Amino acid sequence: MVRTARLDPEVRRRVKVAAARRDLSVSEYCVRAILRQLAEDGEWPLEGTEGMPAAEVREEQDNPEVRS
Repeated sequence: MVRTARLDPEVRRRVKVAAARRDLSVSEYCVRAILRQLAEDGEWPLEGTEGMPAAEVREEQDNPEVRS
């Protein structure tokens, strides 16, 4: 299922730049950002049976260079 989000043009530009710097698609960048926020809010397990995205969230939280 594909969903879209409307972004202010400046926010979209910044997301595109940040995604490109990490060699990610805009979609993958957004999914990672959303999962990271869900984990921070306690709505997504960092470890457990939910699979790889949680592990990627954990890796980004543990490695500040990934987010810079």
